Amino acid sequence: MSLTQIRNQINALRRKFAFPLIVLRLRRIADKFCDEWADAQDHRKPTPAPLTLARQLIKNNLRLHNFSSMLHYLERCRNTKTKPQTHEIITWILPNPAHKPTIQAILCANF
Repeated sequence: MSLTQIRNQINALRRKFAFPLIVLRLRRIADKFCDEWADAQDHRKPTPAPLTLARQLIKNNLRLHNFSSMLHYLERCRNTKTKPQTHEIITWILPNPAHKPTIQAILCANF
């Protein structure tokens, strides 16, 4: 096997696993944010600002195509005093309906 063939296979694997890796990275950040939100509500402190989540996403080199949708979701959670859910945050960030089964499968798996 030549070096070019190996490089092509590696690039194919990168393309294949790019989206699942993004979802896993989003899951870690969204879980942390939801935990902070729940702790703040339990201790009757102000909930974290949605911009802190945006900063974490940008810091981890994740693109924010639908930040406004996620912001509306978090504002609804704040107004109704409910805790945001990790899968909802990820679904609002990655709203493509074709990705929903993949997102659900990744979130159901324990990594």
